[in-house]
Amino acid sequence: MAGVNKTTSRETAAGKKLSKVIKRMKLGPGVKVGVLQNKFSESKEGDEDETVGEIAVKNHFGTDEIPPRPFLTLAAEKHRDKWLKLTDKLRDDVMSLKMSETQALERLGLVMRSDVQNMIRDLRSPPNSEATIELKGSSNPLVDTGQMKAAIDFQVEAKRLFSQ
Repeated sequence: MAGVNKTTSRETAAGKKLSKVIKRMKLGPGVKVGVLQNKFSESKEGDEDETVGEIAVKNHFGTDEIPPRPFLTLAAEKHRDKWLKLTDKLRDDVMSLKMSETQALERLGLVMRSDVQNMIRDLRSPPNSEATIELKGSSNPLVDTGQMKAAIDFQVEAKRLFSQ
């Protein structure tokens, strides 16, 4: 294969760890959080030419005119330890038959959705430009009508995204 260094046949420790993570992701159910398919193509309030999903993508990754405000990434980074602790607790509850796997994943999804919505509400950097503040009537960079924040949801999946 062109561009592949054939002299390095050993897998690095990080590569082995990543392989294990991917294998675990292939094996079982999971939770998706964000602007999901059912809300992604809703028209933005007052603008039939743009969808809620497009607004979310533009805000998260930025454009030529809009700086990136990666609310999903920031929420995951901020709450990673909390989510992992909750996952461990929920796994123990499932193993001791206190709840089903689906119930555990729904509880995790509710917490993750709330944390992402709170990140959208609380994020202040980078700030809006003065022109945007004047146009919106608000200095909150990620909240205009509240439609994007309200579109954040979760979905429990029988198989994770990588299981194909």
